[in-house]
Amino acid sequence: MTDISLIVGRKIRELRLHHCLTTRQLADSTGISQQQMSRYERGVNRIHVDVLYSLSLVFGCKVNDFFSDIPSPAEASYYDEYGAAASAVIESAVDIKVPIRTADKGQ
Repeated sequence: MTDISLIVGRKIRELRLHHCLTTRQLADSTGISQQQMSRYERGVNRIHVDVLYSLSLVFGCKVNDFFSDIPSPAEASYYDEYGAAASAVIESAVDIKVPIRTADKGQ
C-alpha cells in the first residue's frame, strides 16, 4: 500500500531544501509550528489541504505538484507484488561473503 503522507512529506522537504528554507522558516511562513512541519515532512501526520495550499503559495507551485511522485494504482500494485521479493533478494545478497583478493608481493 502506498503511504501518501510519506510521499507528500518527502516532496515538501524537497521543495523546502530547493528554496533554501529551514523547517522553522517554512513553518513560520505558513503559520504552523516547526514541530508540526517536521511531522508533515516525515509523513507522521496527515496534512490538511489548507496547509498544502499555503505551501503552494510559498513555493510558487500548484497543489497537485505535491502528489506528482505518487504511483498510479497499476504501479503501486506492481511494487506491492514485486517489491517484497526484490527486497528479499537484495537482503540476501548483502549477506554473501566474498573473499578479498590481494596481489602477491613476490611476483
